[in-house]
Amino acid sequence: MLDLTDIQGNILRGYRFPVVRYTFVTINSTEEGRLWLNEIRDQVTTAEDWGAVPPRSTLNIAFTYAGLSALELNQESLDSFPAEFRQGALARAESLGDRDESGPVHWDDGLGTSDRYVLIHAMFVIYAVDFSSLDERHNMVLSLIPGDGVRVIYTQDAGQLADGMEHFGFRDDISQPPILGGNIAEYPGHGIRQPDGSWRALATGEFLLGQPAQDGAVASSPSPEVLRWNGTYLVYRKLHQKVAHFRQYLKQSASALSWDEELLAARIVGRWRDGTPTMRSPNQKDPALANDPMANNDFSFSDDPKGLRCPLGAHVRRSNPRDALPGGAAAVEGHRMLRRGMPYGPALLSSMPDDGVDRGLVFIAVISNIRSQFEFVQQQWKNSGGFAGLDPAQKDLFVGDNDGTGVMVIPMADFPRRIFGITRFVVVRLSLYLFMPGIQALRFLSEVSDD
Repeated sequence: MLDLTDIQGNILRGYRFPVVRYTFVTINSTEEGRLWLNEIRDQVTTAEDWGAVPPRSTLNIAFTYAGLSALELNQESLDSFPAEFRQGALARAESLGDRDESGPVHWDDGLGTSDRYVLIHAMFVIYAVDFSSLDERHNMVLSLIPGDGVRVIYTQDAGQLADGMEHFGFRDDISQPPILGGNIAEYPGHGIRQPDGSWRALATGEFLLGQPAQDGAVASSPSPEVLRWNGTYLVYRKLHQKVAHFRQYLKQSASALSWDEELLAARIVGRWRDGTPTMRSPNQKDPALANDPMANNDFSFSDDPKGLRCPLGAHVRRSNPRDALPGGAAAVEGHRMLRRGMPYGPALLSSMPDDGVDRGLVFIAVISNIRSQFEFVQQQWKNSGGFAGLDPAQKDLFVGDNDGTGVMVIPMADFPRRIFGITRFVVVRLSLYLFMPGIQALRFLSEVSDD
């Protein structure tokens, strides 16, 4: 059993509030930073059960490596963090394919420049039932800042679109891995497939430090133990979606194939827009199936080795190949991620051309190992075709580092179809690696000294 009172709530619980604000602060005074953290730590929302009445807003907080340094965490502890976290997402941008349009030079508010990036010290996140409640909680958190030593440098609001869709028009956030001891409902297809066709939850240590991971190992960093216990890492990615561009590409490619646009869209993603998996309904959407949590993820890609129902390069197959890779489920289980994200910006009406408005998705990954989870998936499954024996030119159509030369192969019973000229439909506007401590660790950070 986990101590839910010591775990920040948005690690285990996927908040379903309609609006959210991500606020980034810089800490110019260690003393004032600690005083502020000491004031808000008891207000941080934990993973405890809310009961019958959920709160009107929630509060959670995470820190960059620069932020922990600004709080004057001792050097031994700072050095104990893994290299990728210490380096940060800016330094690792090239290896993640964050180049060209997605390059740091184009990130929001100049935050991709080294002198601005190092000013991002903490991110506090408020989910709320409406913007009034969000503003109220946000202003309360800011009112607890004791002076000028902590200041806001950037904010990002986001909110649910109609019917749980994202901007490209697909239902989002259907599948999340269940966690042992996490007190989260388990549904077929969300965990790890067993030889008998059943599914099991993932080891707690895949998402929480201080707990055994899939291989039985328990993370030994960061130190001391109070700092890592019940903590985790977050990857924050602001992803601008080129909605009009995608719609035009889909229309042109479908016309070239003499296909229906919706069929092509379903093959690109591996699901119909309503969430119906093509593995279970390859030729048409099935609303009853899409809305049945006991069935809409209950499938195996090993049943479709050639990709006739779900192409080998489809987005959902790249995100979680399940048991279809050499080595079966064991080749996948150490690379799963909890996703916590929300669309931002207004929806673009289907009849409208590009209006120049910024819209997209704030993507959050909750993981215990940045390198083997987020970075592995981005590098090996999204930006490479090699993971399924595909040509290297076949990258994830949505989040791969496509440059206009990409191709996607759609296997068919008679002969494969191909779509060409794939460019970036999703552009990175900000990328961060953060550490989200447990509640006791927040107390430790608010009182820590070099003694």
